[in-house]
Amino acid sequence: TFVNATTVALANVVNSLNFDSNTLTIDALNNRVGIGVTDPDQALEVNGSVHINDHLIVDDNTTLGDAGTDTVTVNSGIWSFVNPTTVALNDSVNSLNFDSNTLTIDALNERVGIGLTNPTYTLEVAGSAAINDNLYIGDAITDTVTVNSGAWTFVNATTVALANVVNSLNFDTNTFTIDALNNRVGIGLTNPGSTFSVLGNTSIGATYATVAAPTSGLLVEGNVGFGVTNPGSDLSVSGGVGIGSGAYITGAAPTNGLMVEGNVGIGTTNPLANLHVVGDASVSGYTYIGSGIRPATDGLKLQFKSGLNTWADGLTLIENAATNQVYVMVNGALIPQAENNAYFTLGSGALAWTAAYLVDGVYNDAGTLTVDVANRQLEGGAWQVYNTTLTVTNNADSTKNIVFDPTGTTSTITVGSGVGKIDVGTVDPPYSINGEKFSTYFSSMIGVKEEVTGNISTNEYVDGVGYRYVMDILHQPQGSDLWVFSKTANLKLNLDKLTVLLTAQSQAKVWYEVDHQNDLIAFYSSSPSTISFRMTSPRFDYETWTTKTPDRKSIGFVLNDPDTIPAVINMPEYNAEIVKKSDQLYVLNTNGKENREVGGFFTALIANLKAGMAVISEVVADNITVKQKLISPLAEIDYLETIDATVSGILYADNIEGGTVNSLNDQLSLLSGQYSTASAILADLQAKYGNYDTLMSEASTSGDVLNIADLGTPTASIPADLVLTSVSTQNLIAVDAQINGTLLANSLNSIGSDLYIQPDGNHQVHLLANLMILYPNGRVVINGDLLLTGTLYAEAVDTKEATISGKLALGTPTSPSSSDQLLSLYNPDGNLVGSVNDTGSADFKQIATGELIIAAGENASDASASGTTNSNATIGTAILPAGQTEIAIASARMDNNTLVYLTPVSDTKNQVLFVKSKQTGIGFTVAVGSNNNTQDIQFNYWLVKTK
Repeated sequence: TFVNATTVALANVVNSLNFDSNTLTIDALNNRVGIGVTDPDQALEVNGSVHINDHLIVDDNTTLGDAGTDTVTVNSGIWSFVNPTTVALNDSVNSLNFDSNTLTIDALNERVGIGLTNPTYTLEVAGSAAINDNLYIGDAITDTVTVNSGAWTFVNATTVALANVVNSLNFDTNTFTIDALNNRVGIGLTNPGSTFSVLGNTSIGATYATVAAPTSGLLVEGNVGFGVTNPGSDLSVSGGVGIGSGAYITGAAPTNGLMVEGNVGIGTTNPLANLHVVGDASVSGYTYIGSGIRPATDGLKLQFKSGLNTWADGLTLIENAATNQVYVMVNGALIPQAENNAYFTLGSGALAWTAAYLVDGVYNDAGTLTVDVANRQLEGGAWQVYNTTLTVTNNADSTKNIVFDPTGTTSTITVGSGVGKIDVGTVDPPYSINGEKFSTYFSSMIGVKEEVTGNISTNEYVDGVGYRYVMDILHQPQGSDLWVFSKTANLKLNLDKLTVLLTAQSQAKVWYEVDHQNDLIAFYSSSPSTISFRMTSPRFDYETWTTKTPDRKSIGFVLNDPDTIPAVINMPEYNAEIVKKSDQLYVLNTNGKENREVGGFFTALIANLKAGMAVISEVVADNITVKQKLISPLAEIDYLETIDATVSGILYADNIEGGTVNSLNDQLSLLSGQYSTASAILADLQAKYGNYDTLMSEASTSGDVLNIADLGTPTASIPADLVLTSVSTQNLIAVDAQINGTLLANSLNSIGSDLYIQPDGNHQVHLLANLMILYPNGRVVINGDLLLTGTLYAEAVDTKEATISGKLALGTPTSPSSSDQLLSLYNPDGNLVGSVNDTGSADFKQIATGELIIAAGENASDASASGTTNSNATIGTAILPAGQTEIAIASARMDNNTLVYLTPVSDTKNQVLFVKSKQTGIGFTVAVGSNNNTQDIQFNYWLVKTK
């Protein structure tokens, strides 16, 4: 108990005073008091209910409860806000609600509801509402007021004030419209053009109120007055009248006039036209049939108007009282209306029309323009002129007329009296042959020229030249082709411009010459022949018709082909060579291509003759120079002077002179003397020795010339002048030995010099039973195998068949080739430029060929039901069947380095073939990009493998 005023001082710490744990807590450090909590975070925090029997005054912001879970209940009957108060609500749906649905404030959507909890409008009232003062609803410019009430009741006398705007009040869009701005009322429309406008029909009166009026019509039981207060007729109108819809009621009617959209009937209840009159009609002035306003004009006139703006384009009938005639004026189209007759005419007989002055044109019964007067042309298809000529006339110059004449034996077109010009792209003389139509075409000629063709025969022989035919071109039979040609080409003056093309009907060579002095043309041939000629020359007036015609009216073919600067081109040199083939025949190659031209001449004058082989019966020449060999089975020569000569047969000559021949003659004379001495010696030997054995056993070693003691020894030395039938020795040494039979020896050696076999080269040398044969011309024949451990050097190798078990290198390499290269190609620098390895793969720096055949091409094959075709060729043809979008082609050669080239050879219908996939060792798949493949597509493929 604190009897006196007491101040309790607490330590300046958190929860410096606490009653019963959390009943009352005083936080002296933060100046907070908590009831029901031990750690208040507000100046006063109460965890639980609070009951206050008297006023609660809060000077600062106050938060009651947690809007998410708690409820604040106020039992006070009255809330008083002493000062101006702003209630701030959370930005959430139904942030403030009184008695569930009495008053709801939706702060999130800015809506207020009375009598409901979920207002969908800014203010929504569920129930009746009474307003004792003015009520403003919406913005007339942008807002719309919707009333769902079935009836509106005005209890007191009411005046409706409308804004002074167009369509200030509108019911159901166009049912009823009040235009307060223009003081107009509309029924059935939203934009009345008159004080009262009705879109539709109208019924007035007790009798007609329930009767449907005519469409856009009016039923009135009593008199009707417009602009008048006392109508004396069923309808009295002071001003204009508009009846109908659209512009008929929104537009201004003529002053004291009438506009009617529907039909008007006079004397009929069922008008069938805009104006239907049953009975007579009397018009005392102009009558206009048409649209628009026609100014009044004195006189009698009936005018029909077809346009909208002017009356000058219609039909006008005018009465001329002075001449008692009716004039018809037509500007535009005058089209008859078909009734029972299909055709109409203007005038007949003596009453025919003499002229028609038209501005636009003439139309047929279908309304199609046939004669375009404005553009001066005929329209509507083909026009015909029957049984007469048609002339297109030039009034200023009749020589330029164009005449179409179908009346003669043949139809003709004459332009400019036959000397005019026709511009045309293609001329086609048509033919019908065996029921089929064919076209032929005129060829174009640059410049105006004349041509003639024909045949002549060359029968006149000219010694040393050939055969000739002479044509006197200016004196041909009158009327002949050549005579006409000479006249039209004016060859008297233009013979120098003549060109001639000649073709012989044989292998003869042909040419021509022009004798300008005598006006003659000479045709020549190497043999008698018939020659076809084609002569061309400018026409006599060719200077009039130039190729450049800037003033020509026709356009013709349009070509855009700009001229280019010519490039400097080095033409290939003419290269002709004579090549000897393996069959010993010669061929002529011209720029790498074999020339097999055959020519025949009676006499030929040749400055320089070069031939591979010449077969000549007789040769008459001042000099013949043979650089290598002259080979002939028989040659009769009066005088022959040569450096070297080889005769394989028999040489017959009365006298042969030469250093060697003279020495040979001396040796023959010496031989003849020695032969006589040797014969005497042999006779003496025969008398002295009975046989060869006696000779061998009794021979002495004296210095006798017949001493042959050494003949039976291992070494025998035979004098140069000794001739023996046979000799047997281990070593035979001879200066010269002539053996007519057989020489049997284990070896042949030459002491001190080279060993020569057939040094003169006159005869063949046969070795080992003809296994090797050496010919005087250098030819070597080996009838067996040739094994070389060294290097074979040859200018050329020609073999029918060759098998190389090792490697073959062409050229001299700078470094050894790879071990797997069976064939190696080297350039002159020793660099490898091509090879073929042991797997069959070839590598070449470049391949140039006129034709390339790769593997075995496959014929076109269809895909199976699975869309697959089998082919292991690297090049072939396949077909993608209709209805399928892809096809698989098997190929074991396929890998990632293989390129596939596709070429369609049939119509693809704008579909693109492409390689869809590749499978190594299996093949590849070809496809099209769309699913509408309606026909077979045939294509070629080529596999190219890259590194």
